[in-house]
Amino acid sequence: MIKAKKTERITVRFTPDERTWLAETSNENGVSVSRYIRQVSLGELPQINKKLNGCSISQKEFLDLYKEVNMVGTNLNQIAKKLNIESARRKLNGEGEVTIIDFPEKRIKNFVKMYDLTHSTLSEIRTLIREVV
Repeated sequence: MIKAKKTERITVRFTPDERTWLAETSNENGVSVSRYIRQVSLGELPQINKKLNGCSISQKEFLDLYKEVNMVGTNLNQIAKKLNIESARRKLNGEGEVTIIDFPEKRIKNFVKMYDLTHSTLSEIRTLIREVV
């Protein structure tokens, strides 16, 4: 990939404190101040090179991990919602407690699929956390 030459200049003013913060933050990320500002302003995620017990993790890896955790939470909420809806329906109809037998085979397979995905994702997250900590 051929990099385009940077010929355009934009002047931006910062307070001394902001300039200090930018210098420290860009240094922590292993890039120059101008590269850091360019990355952030263009929506790129600068690399975080802070060491965590001997490991480094990029901001993208961290955000990917964060998204995975959110997906797991979403899956668990979907399962809980379906069970709660079925439980409420049964209570209204005086049918008693919800058991796994009460669900059609297709719904049970969907629950199992969501559980397996959730369990797999949690295992991957656990592995990533162990590498970082």
